[in-house]
Amino acid sequence: APQSVMGGTQARLVPTMVTPPAGGGFAPAYEKDPPKRFAFVIPGDEEMFLGGGALNGAVGTLLQKEAKQPLAFNMKDGEIQKVKDHDGKMVPDFDKKSCPYSEMHHKVFQAAKDQLNTPIFLGINEIPAKMKSVVLSCTGVASDPGGYPFCAAFVSTFNRAYRPYSPNNVGVVYAVGPLGRNNKAEGEGPVDPEREKHVFKDPKVFLQKIYDTGRNIMEAVEAHNGESHDDDKIELLRVPIVAGGTFINPAVQPVQVAHALLWGLASADKGKVAVELMPGGAMEEARKRYTNETGPDNTTDPLLKEIKTASPGFCLFGLLPSFASCKARGADCPRRTDARPQTPGALPP
Repeated sequence: APQSVMGGTQARLVPTMVTPPAGGGFAPAYEKDPPKRFAFVIPGDEEMFLGGGALNGAVGTLLQKEAKQPLAFNMKDGEIQKVKDHDGKMVPDFDKKSCPYSEMHHKVFQAAKDQLNTPIFLGINEIPAKMKSVVLSCTGVASDPGGYPFCAAFVSTFNRAYRPYSPNNVGVVYAVGPLGRNNKAEGEGPVDPEREKHVFKDPKVFLQKIYDTGRNIMEAVEAHNGESHDDDKIELLRVPIVAGGTFINPAVQPVQVAHALLWGLASADKGKVAVELMPGGAMEEARKRYTNETGPDNTTDPLLKEIKTASPGFCLFGLLPSFASCKARGADCPRRTDARPQTPGALPP
């Protein structure tokens, strides 16, 4: 049987590439008719809003226009309005301070930061008021000890009435990548100089944090699936490069970011969630390198060789007894913040 990079026996993650659109352009975040229950990974930042600029903004636009979710874009006659940003550029009119996803992510993170490397489940009873009709649950994992959400991941399950295009588009995964430089995407406001102290300037540390982000993404998805009804479980996860553009460390190449991200995803993989990668040269090359390796420790990339593939006490769903005992305790498990709603097949409170 294949060996995981954590030293335990588990399935080896075999990601596939998304086929680029025949007419050119970008591959979509969500398909009109996905064959499996699907979620997309959004690269975000420590403010944890969904919307704004870059890919985060593109997905937010889709969710507000196509799924009628109450995001913080200013819409008129069905179209998102434009305003001038601090640089005088015309950008989508988005109020990140009133973003309901940000409020929900912050609520999960407040518990997750005190229970690092442990999935935190926010059930319907504690979902913020603006999101109660929109999402069924939100599951998050944090790992950075600094009290900030870098590397954290959050899985939100959409209520069926708020799924874009198809009932199979069950949710979204929000990933807070590390800062490799103090930057902001277009349309997300000016850069705060105080933020510079949170930049991971050492390229080896930055890639470690990318690895941790990938691990947390998969850990959060696995935890989500463990708490969800069958119709809400994620079977297929579409992943772009996280922190490989706006926030990339200048001493690191995008292919190295994608490479570290893949090994992070693989470290928490249980063989139950298929992963497909957004097309692009860096991701395609990273997939080739990953496929030819058994782990970061035998890569030819000197920066990736420094990645630490295990965190003390990290629960990987049965690989360590702490998670198994936690799950057995049900409502007493510290990672649950409230009970599932009492519906047929639901977990007991």
